[in-house]
Amino acid sequence: RHLEHAEAMSEGRRAGEELLRGVVAAADEVLSLLDATQIAAALGVPHVDPDDKRAKQRREVDEAQKKALVGALHLKAAALADLHKVAAAAGAGDGAGDGAGDGAG
Repeated sequence: RHLEHAEAMSEGRRAGEELLRGVVAAADEVLSLLDATQIAAALGVPHVDPDDKRAKQRREVDEAQKKALVGALHLKAAALADLHKVAAAAGAGDGAGDGAGDGAG
C-alpha cells in the first residue's frame, strides 16, 4: 500500500512538473514576442501630448505590452520557484537514509 501511495505521488509530481514546465515555456514564448528595451524606452518618456492621438494610442500599446511583459516574468518566476521546490522535495525523498540525491545538478 505504501508503494502504491509513493507511485501515485511520483506520478502527481511528474504531472505537476510537466505543467510548470509548460508555464515556463508559454512565458518564454510571450517574452520572445516582446522587446523589453523598446518598451522601457517608450515608457521612459514621461509626457505624452494629450492632443496627439497617435502618441496616446502608442502609449496605450506600450502600457499593454508592459503589462504582458510583467505578467509573463511573474508567471515564469513563480513556476521556476515551484519547480525548484519540487526538485528539492524529490531530492530529499530520494536520498532518505542513504545520503544519495537524485543526481540532478
